[in-house]
Amino acid sequence: SDMPSFIGFGRPGEVARIFTPGNLEVQALHCEGFREGVLEVDVTFAGAPVYHAMPISSQSEAKQPFQDHWFNTSFMIPAAIPEQLQARASRYPVQWTSQDLSATWLAPARLLMTIFMAKPDIKAPPQLWINGTEVPVKKASNSRDAPAKSSQHTFLGYYFDASSLVVDVPHSLSLFLGSQASSTQFQGLYWENVETLYTSEIASCTAVETELDNIFI
Repeated sequence: SDMPSFIGFGRPGEVARIFTPGNLEVQALHCEGFREGVLEVDVTFAGAPVYHAMPISSQSEAKQPFQDHWFNTSFMIPAAIPEQLQARASRYPVQWTSQDLSATWLAPARLLMTIFMAKPDIKAPPQLWINGTEVPVKKASNSRDAPAKSSQHTFLGYYFDASSLVVDVPHSLSLFLGSQASSTQFQGLYWENVETLYTSEIASCTAVETELDNIFI
């Protein structure tokens, strides 16, 4: 493996603080501001963050208690996400049926946007617009034949299948929750079927100044 043995793996975009004395891998990075006596550096791992249950953007988690009728944000889909989903589809080439799709953990090569509510109401579906065009919001269920047996007892919430959206470009989003926003306790928008990615590639490295550094000057 070409992984730096003392730096290790991190999530893309993650910043890790590394203790430097005796760490030849850190010294080889030519960190900005690094000099003899510096004890720590901040290492940023390369790439866009991709992790399990991640919000679709840094502004997609709703401030609580959320009581507005509308929720607006913008987002981008990192190219690493569909790459991960395509690899999963290749490993598990299952022929899913239309009845399977309401169970969101089935057909896991789909990129699903969960409209997360603490108390979703099957009789109060939200409306969703992506880039100014209304898109279908679907019901998630704990049963694979839910379209025939849909009820509040098997209902888990709402989602949008974002698998066909273009990656690495900004998308605008408007979600209409209506007067049910408060009672359904809307929490935000999150990606489903995405697992955490790790990398050993370093994007940047910066020395951290501490009071102890002056001891070694």
